Formats: sequence, structure tokens, C-alpha cells
Amino acid sequence: SPPKKKAAPKKQTAITDSFKPMAKVVDSDSDPRFESIRDCGSSVIVCPIAGDHGTIGVLYAGKKQGGDETASSIEAKLVGAAAEHVSVFLRNASMYENLDAMFLGTVQGMVSAIDAKDPYTCGHSQRVSWLAGRLAAAYGWDEAGIRRVELAVHVDHAVDSSIQLLNFIDSPQKLIF
Repeated sequence: SPPKKKAAPKKQTAITDSFKPMAKVVDSDSDPRFESIRDCGSSVIVCPIAGDHGTIGVLYAGKKQGGDETASSIEAKLVGAAAEHVSVFLRNASMYENLDAMFLGTVQGMVSAIDAKDPYTCGHSQRVSWLAGRLAAAYGWDEAGIRRVELAVHVDHAVDSSIQLLNFIDSPQKLIF
């Protein structure tokens, strides 16, 4: 008989594939670990929020209203689902920050390469970008708006300077000194 093939390991595609948060109903009055949340009521649903390398937070739900103040398993599942959504949101936010940092690094590398062609203008684009950011701040723009202005001016000024330099070099006119 032919040798049996080993099953391929399951590929993990998302944080929730490797970590399923378990919401638990705890009695905050009798468990000393939950002393800090006693004002949430005696029956509290506790669910960890998963990060890339373990638990990064905890979601608490308590102070249930109505006749029965004890949390049910259905409510615990809802809190567990909410914790999974928070986990996915935080992971997406982290990936966006990484993507943003890579984009800025690429832009800065491009601008540095353009500026490095001429020692006379080296750093000029950065100074113009900084000045544009200070002007936006003086006009009361928020931090995100200031950053967009600095980035736009940084790229525009560097590219425009490069185009002007190429036009000058390719000019059919002779220079007279």
C-alpha cells in the first residue's frame, strides 16, 4: 500500500483562527481578582481581547438591568463576539499604521534621492515642508491636516525641483557666464 500523506498544517488566516476568546460570567463579589470592577454588579461577563502575541485587554460587561441580574450564556456569547470585533479592529489599525509608516518611508527615500543630486539644494524640500506645516499650525489646522500639508508640500516641492532641473539640463539654450 502507498505511504500515507501527512495532513498539511492548517494555515492561520486571522487572529481569531488561533485564539477564540472565551467570555466567562464571574461573581465579582466573591472573586478577589475582580475587586476593581465590583461597581459593575455581582454578575459580570469578562472576555479577553486578543492581540498578535496574546491578550492585550479585557472587555467587561455588567450592571444588567431588569428582574434577573445574572448574566446568561447568550449574553456571554455576545460579549465574546464583541471582543473578537475589537481584536480585529485593533489589528487592522496596527496594520494601517505599519502601511502608513512604509508609505512615509518610501516618500522620504524618494525625496532624499532627488535632493542628493545637488548638494546646494539638499534638505531644501524638508525645510519648505516644515515651514508649510508651521503655517498650517498657525492657521489652527489639526495634527492630521498639518501632516497632510507637510507631506504634500514635501513631495510636490521635491518633484517640481527635479523637473525644473531636468528642464534646465535639457534646455537647447547655451549658458553664457
